[in-house]
Amino acid sequence: ASFSSSLSLFPDLSFSLTSPMAGTTVSPTPLLKDELDIVIPTIRNLDFLEMWRPFFQPYHLIIVQDGDPSRTIRVPEGFDYELYNRNDINRILGPKASCISFKGL
Repeated sequence: ASFSSSLSLFPDLSFSLTSPMAGTTVSPTPLLKDELDIVIPTIRNLDFLEMWRPFFQPYHLIIVQDGDPSRTIRVPEGFDYELYNRNDINRILGPKASCISFKGL
């Protein structure tokens, strides 16, 4: 027996899961791989990404660190990502940086 299901994370994004037989490892099909970035605001290490690896690893992650910019946020190996903190936002946006709210500062 085979099954097919769809997991919708966003309105225009879904992952198709198909298994031709029970017990087969199913990996998601990355849709919009070259068109989609996933933005993750955080004040913590991103160990939780291990649980989401099958879904997030094919995509580019943009991680926005709130809180103390001198603190190092740990990202599990194997993810394609950029990490920005308050200092980066100030440098990139200059006087317009105040349009982004940072709760940790």
